[in-house]
Amino acid sequence: REELAAALRDIQAASPDGGLAMREGGKALYEAQIRSACGVDMTVQEIRAYLKNAVQKCQTAYSALYMEMEAALKTVRDWPSYGDFKTAGEALAYLREQLAQDYPDVGEIVYEVRQVPDSMKENFSPAAYLNAHIAGEPELIYLNGNYEDSLFPTLAHEGFYGHMAQNRLFRNTNPPAIRQLMHYIGYTEGWATYVQYNVWKYAKQDETGRKLLHLRQLNDEYLGLQQCLLELGVHYDGWDRSRFWRECKNLFGEISQEDANILYNQFIELPTYFLYYYFNARLFQDMADDAQSRLGEAFEPVTFHRVILETGPVSMNILRQQVEEYIDSALGESGEEPKAA
Repeated sequence: REELAAALRDIQAASPDGGLAMREGGKALYEAQIRSACGVDMTVQEIRAYLKNAVQKCQTAYSALYMEMEAALKTVRDWPSYGDFKTAGEALAYLREQLAQDYPDVGEIVYEVRQVPDSMKENFSPAAYLNAHIAGEPELIYLNGNYEDSLFPTLAHEGFYGHMAQNRLFRNTNPPAIRQLMHYIGYTEGWATYVQYNVWKYAKQDETGRKLLHLRQLNDEYLGLQQCLLELGVHYDGWDRSRFWRECKNLFGEISQEDANILYNQFIELPTYFLYYYFNARLFQDMADDAQSRLGEAFEPVTFHRVILETGPVSMNILRQQVEEYIDSALGESGEEPKAA
């Protein structure tokens, strides 16, 4: 073990500035990785155009809500809390109860909240879900430290109605065993991020408080979408660290070169990581917005979300087909004519 540790420390894995774009065949590899991870049949240029449009929609929504809430913003020192929860268990129980109005029932789930071991805390995320592979064992939510209000959206991502509910509801359909071998991380993480972005609606707040939390969510979404565009700049356009730093300053204002390098290193290390979280989350949100726009009063959030969750991990193209079938069926039952998208 000591010899292995010493050998690993001696490895010098130099990665050139410019990411995959600077390697032979790197651009083609990156596009293939995006298709695999995100489950889309789109070119990089099509994805870039989609992301820029999503950024514009996010900016427009933020500006409109900011103007509406400008007076309220002047009277608050801190963002409102999601609720007076003392523990992660309390927050998860509340999430399950409140989100049930818009998400399908997942049945009984036995789960536990555990602390991340001290030896893993430094390199562990704020929270994580670990599904039970053995019958009778509880589902696990690991928490890295004490519960804080800022972790409420993260618990929605990992628990209700993110990964834990997502996994359980699909298993309730008794899928063929082969489906357990299929991995579509864009579906999995995109869904959980979509849930996380919509959790402001269920906060223990009055309407003003929820709108302020919505404002913060829009800002988070904007940053995530911009990070997707930055990733494309590194791995497809071949930006070096100097170009990357300039782009970051244009987007975010003052940022040190050291902080920009930290972010750059994340892009280098994890191609497609930001895309399958934030790009895919936007794909889910657009499907929901499109279904609601076309169906009007016939749109049922529980039914829409059941279609997605019972379809299970698939490419986004197949998922879109399932959603289209749901829309066509709902239009047929309501007797309404299709509306313009």
